Amino acid sequence: MVKLLAESGANIAAWYTLGEGQETTTINAVKMAQMKGHNEILDYLYSKSENEMNKLESENNNSIFNYIENKIGEVSFTLSEIVSISRVEIDVHVIMPTEERNVITLFTTGMSTLPMAEGKVEEELQCAELIMTLPPNWPINDEALKKEENNWPLGWIRQIAHLPHIYEGWVDEGIIIPNEEPPQPFANNTKMSSLLIMRPCGENLQLIDEGKGVINLYQLIPLHETERQIAIEKGSGYIVKQLKRSDQAPYFENINRSSVC
Repeated sequence: MVKLLAESGANIAAWYTLGEGQETTTINAVKMAQMKGHNEILDYLYSKSENEMNKLESENNNSIFNYIENKIGEVSFTLSEIVSISRVEIDVHVIMPTEERNVITLFTTGMSTLPMAEGKVEEELQCAELIMTLPPNWPINDEALKKEENNWPLGWIRQIAHLPHIYEGWVDEGIIIPNEEPPQPFANNTKMSSLLIMRPCGENLQLIDEGKGVINLYQLIPLHETERQIAIEKGSGYIVKQLKRSDQAPYFENINRSSVC
């Protein structure tokens, strides 16, 4: 029956919401087969879904890749992951500085291959990719990236892109993600210890994909612990406003900037 449905065009990669309130969970054909112990069906779904996911991921990533290149600049190189830690694969692309945009730009593809928190959040918030900027002289060659002080931005942008697909949550402007609790500096070259998710400041970066609808592009902004504490007290919207008004906007590439509070 499963094979017949798949060959008739059923979307075996689709996720569905079951239950209500605190009992709500999301499930797909693979998860259901695992729960029921149907190993033969599971083997078939794995082989079939891998082909469908690869096709979906390729089409989705190409549209985002082309959109960002047209908006920001040509991609110099891409860092792919060997083993994914969630149900999507995240690539981190690097755009080197240009005359118009004198920063290194990182951006992800793969995060929006599947919707975040489907059924739990508004449809226009279900798909997203991430952007982060670094100073133009940031060491970003193979040898330099072996050091934590150079690699942490790439590791964190990839990690945050996976989070919604691990914990069935979502990202949106104003969410702050600390490095441990209490937050610790990301590396020995910065005192920043948290990342704020914010819509790009002063840049109209929002992709409308024919197949997926809105794909939101969010910027990751490193925060001081004092800024995080103010956000806890006054709300993250206060910090977002302060940052957008600061002389660090729109890129916030300086990992040793002074606090805006």
